[in-house]
Amino acid sequence: MKRIIYFISCLLYIMLIASQSALAANITKLKYYIDDDTANITTHLLTPNASIDSLITLTLVGISQGFHKLSVFVEDSDNKRSLTQEISFYYIHANSSQNEITKVEFIIDTLAPQTINIAPTSQLDELFTLNTTGIAPGMHILKVIVYGDDGT
Repeated sequence: MKRIIYFISCLLYIMLIASQSALAANITKLKYYIDDDTANITTHLLTPNASIDSLITLTLVGISQGFHKLSVFVEDSDNKRSLTQEISFYYIHANSSQNEITKVEFIIDTLAPQTINIAPTSQLDELFTLNTTGIAPGMHILKVIVYGDDGT
């Protein structure tokens, strides 16, 4: 398979729902770092709330093409920190010579894939709604596969 791209914003949203449950006070900050670069933690200030429903844009300047690890945690108004959640992702520079993206497939745990056909594009910046009917509350695995116009 040529490309497996994890939609960080989608996964980040799911991770935050899981992370915030451990914090008793209002969540005020979201922090993340790429790979093991804890010296460069990026902080996003949030409107204090007991839960998060936000789309965060990640800064990927200077990241090389290839596999990376995103580490995310939140802090509450008492400066207590959640556990760090980690996601692996594959980063492709926007100017790379790749075929056009034509289909996105989402798999939650071992359920049947949810496939969304899209107009051919070299970059994807979309918000997708997935059917979560019948999925119990708790931790789950979301797999995202992106297919090009050549079917790979």
